[in-house]
Amino acid sequence: MAPAIDWLSCLQAIFTPMSLSPSQTLQVHDLDYLRNMSQLVEEGLLNHSEIIQSYMILGLVDTLSPALATKFQEARRELTQKLRKLKERPPLRQSLTM
Repeated sequence: MAPAIDWLSCLQAIFTPMSLSPSQTLQVHDLDYLRNMSQLVEEGLLNHSEIIQSYMILGLVDTLSPALATKFQEARRELTQKLRKLKERPPLRQSLTM
């Protein structure tokens, strides 16, 4: 249904130490979302792999940083603040001069 993502590996990582197998049935509440996400990941890996990789690394850091030492939590907080400031800035205008 959404082949660009290795769902079994993802779910096994989330539900460790419980073991999951490909034959188990899962109930999915929003299959369209999963299909669209799979398509975005597949297209992103083909055309913008560095963006997908950065997004996934930042997501991992965001998820794991509360379990790390205080200095890492502070670094996460600073990064989040800087990223929010970047989002709030208006886009830079590019002027073409010849």
